Amino acid sequence: MQELKKGTLEADEQARIYFQQAMDIDPHYARAYTGMSLTYFNEWSCQIWDRWEVSQKGAFGWAQKAFELEERDHVSATILGKLYLFNGDYEKQNTF
Repeated sequence: MQELKKGTLEADEQARIYFQQAMDIDPHYARAYTGMSLTYFNEWSCQIWDRWEVSQKGAFGWAQKAFELEERDHVSATILGKLYLFNGDYEKQNTF
């Protein structure tokens, strides 16, 4: 998570390595998927406009996986909420 706070492409790439290592150790660790989603979210919302679709799909796909693993986790729910908002999907509802 420290890498994500740096806000650079290089830091996001390094964070992906760490999150992938965490998923390799524990494939059910939702926060690793959440972190992976955030690396793409950073690119999508702040950095790489020419990779818009790739970054958007990465952010959404990883966040969905995190939410599937741990739907009561507020971090993954927040990320999904932001993604739905930014995509204009105002009718999306998740029930807990």
